[in-house]
Amino acid sequence: MKKTLISLAVAASAIASGSAMAWQATGRGGTVELSGTLTPVELITPWEVKTGAAVSGLDTQIKKSQKGAVITLRDPIPVLAIRTLTSSKSFHGDVGLAPQIDFHDNADFEHATTGVSTLSLEVKDNKSGEKIGTMTTNILAGAMTSSSKEGTGFILASKPGHAFYGGLAPSISVPPHDVITGLLQIFGSELMANFDEQSAQSRAPASETFADKHTTYSGFYGAGIEDGQLIKISLDRSVEGDEAINWHASLPVTVSYQ
Repeated sequence: MKKTLISLAVAASAIASGSAMAWQATGRGGTVELSGTLTPVELITPWEVKTGAAVSGLDTQIKKSQKGAVITLRDPIPVLAIRTLTSSKSFHGDVGLAPQIDFHDNADFEHATTGVSTLSLEVKDNKSGEKIGTMTTNILAGAMTSSSKEGTGFILASKPGHAFYGGLAPSISVPPHDVITGLLQIFGSELMANFDEQSAQSRAPASETFADKHTTYSGFYGAGIEDGQLIKISLDRSVEGDEAINWHASLPVTVSYQ
């Protein structure tokens, strides 16, 4: 036992010899400082994102002394698409994989139980950059996911952390198939090109987090404006003079992961 204690003491002495620790008579304690380096790395998710391209040619006539104009869309306008990566059409769940969507208060899907929300944007003059009015239209959004455990179905989102929160409603009052059909008319088949149903059974609309490490998932999300929708422009002042008004509106969209 004595030899064992001596060996332990020698080993401990060797470890402590390289430290700055020192004995102090009638010591009063002190502070132990801990430090290191945190090196940022890129968050890798199983998703790929596509934001809609700029749209021009939204032209119409407006009568003098009037403040309003209406434009009928002849073609759909894709706004945002999210789908599973091509390289892995299904993925194992984990924390931090649920896309969160922010339309920066320009669309509110909290009450969009039909999948349709009102989109409202500031209209600005191309020359001065100043706000000259507001435009409104309808934007359609929806998502589907498959789970190896729970099946395939439409996605709902009622709180942060739910997949596609901010871009979906917490409930739906129309057949989900109608929403998906509308999205396919906007984006075409590429929206679902990487979707793997995993031979799963259909399930009722529900929320998802993609957090179960023992489950594989696949999915897609889309938001856009359907052809035939009306873009309504309301100017702050009535039109005067003969000069054409060149206008633009910007819709920022942010995708994060939680």
